[in-house]
Amino acid sequence: MQIYQALMKDVDENLTYILLRGAAYLKDNRIPPLGYIPGGPDEVNIAIHGSASDDENFNRFSGGEHGSGADIINYVIPVNSATEFNVFVKVCYQTLDPHFAENLFEYDTPQANTFETMYGQADNEPEIIAEMTAHVEMTGIRDSEKKELNFIPNPTNGKIKIEYHGLEYSVENLSLFDLSGAEMPIKKSDSGVQDIDISSLPSGVYIFRYLDQGENLYGKVVKR
Repeated sequence: MQIYQALMKDVDENLTYILLRGAAYLKDNRIPPLGYIPGGPDEVNIAIHGSASDDENFNRFSGGEHGSGADIINYVIPVNSATEFNVFVKVCYQTLDPHFAENLFEYDTPQANTFETMYGQADNEPEIIAEMTAHVEMTGIRDSEKKELNFIPNPTNGKIKIEYHGLEYSVENLSLFDLSGAEMPIKKSDSGVQDIDISSLPSGVYIFRYLDQGENLYGKVVKR
């Protein structure tokens, strides 16, 4: 199970759940927005902390560039002789980490006591925000073909060709975003090598996203 959250440490390098005692982050692996690149002007306050900052699958595109706004998690599970599996995946959201609440309730103040009463009466179960079920049949073991998107030319003045490698191509699965996360209009065609014209867009960096069998693949294009 992966938990995306921020954890703080005090001046003695100890984990703390008290905001006023937080001197720095031990960990902050909350998923950043699409296009987030470390080293920005407010990196002191907005940054990825802990092992996630060195994780090649966290906020990185397939080529290693930052800015995907996503995380890829790999699980290795012993299967013995079984050949068929049902896989259940859930993404949950919890408004308050129970550790923060437990720490707060140690203080006997009117405010803390009132909040403890409210917290006890609320439904504190994590909320399921997405879930997926898949039936998997193993027919053998082989090396997976590398999946990637190629953009020619890149940088571009507007017209580019997109080559799809190792993908089940579907024209409806391609999207284009600017670095703010806003989706941009693109003209699509039904060929394996797709001609795209983004000459009407302002100069800048744009992110293509392609959905292939539930997996998001990303590519970066620079428009001159």
